[in-house]
Amino acid sequence: MEAVLACDRRDRVPLMERFIEALRPGQPVPAFDSVMAEASHWADWASAAELKAYALACYTRLSASDQHAFLGYVQGRAAA
Repeated sequence: MEAVLACDRRDRVPLMERFIEALRPGQPVPAFDSVMAEASHWADWASAAELKAYALACYTRLSASDQHAFLGYVQGRAAA
């Protein structure tokens, strides 16, 4: 933190953005275990922004019937 504060104020935000980007877990890796186990492991390390982005991107690519089943699952209903 002292190093960041010692930087010129115009450089602080870009520097911190690079640090944050370097600490992200990145994209999910190919599954060596089950796909769900790998997805769960990746999600444990993902940022809130990554979780939201991947969840929405995946959801929008599901078929209409899979979207319906997914919503039923996350809302605690039996899939119809």
